[in-house]
Amino acid sequence: MRALHRAGRTPEALEEFRAGRRHFRDELGLDPGEELTRVHQTILSGEAAEAGKPGENAPGTAITAPVPAAPGSPVPRQLPADVTRFTGRVEKLRRLDMLLSEEEGTAAVVISAIAGTAGVGKTALATHWGHRVAARFPDGQLYVNLHGYSRGRATTGAQALDRLLRGLGVVDDEIPHDVDERAGLYRSLLAHRRMLIVLDNAATPEQVRPLLPGSSPSRVVITSRDALRGLSVTHDVRGIVLDVLPGRRGDRAAQQARGQKRNG
Repeated sequence: MRALHRAGRTPEALEEFRAGRRHFRDELGLDPGEELTRVHQTILSGEAAEAGKPGENAPGTAITAPVPAAPGSPVPRQLPADVTRFTGRVEKLRRLDMLLSEEEGTAAVVISAIAGTAGVGKTALATHWGHRVAARFPDGQLYVNLHGYSRGRATTGAQALDRLLRGLGVVDDEIPHDVDERAGLYRSLLAHRRMLIVLDNAATPEQVRPLLPGSSPSRVVITSRDALRGLSVTHDVRGIVLDVLPGRRGDRAAQQARGQKRNG
């Protein structure tokens, strides 16, 4: 795998891993060991790896060649369609812009949590802002609906990581079964990429934590009905609270007044 990768034949190196994994599972009922998995993740992420003494073809030979993108592989643009008649929220958009600029040029992960009641426009704000600053994220945008407050079942961490890894171009055979391994591969792939990651409709901090990058120039926007204060224990989260737009407040007040008049 190392030799093929250094020779610029990365697809063949990855195929070697798939073949080895099939052999382990079919013949021995086991998953590949830590070293083989680590080399595989290193090749996927394009990072240099050192596993032993340098200068040998055994573990320790550094992998320095970058992983080329798959031919014709598109940059992910997963955000939902922009709101064509988006209005208001100027202050909140400016706040998101400020949060993006505060850590410019660093690997610190900036996390913005947009909270507010149902129907207040959290997803619309995140989506509109994401389209507006798309040029600031040359490696693309990832989006996943966590269904935290939907009628059906919420999206699990394993399911969300599966979708995110697919968005990063990982094929079925290369997605680990173990949730922790999926999260590790996800963080490795994001380590040197600048992407916008929108985690929509989150219910709890526990649902979000496995989906956050490690040290990465990527940025994360979370929407939730909850303020997700529990995330602040482990991450630097900048909160944005949405209220009903002034025009909508007036509409609601007028509807209430009409209702009271009819009842009177």
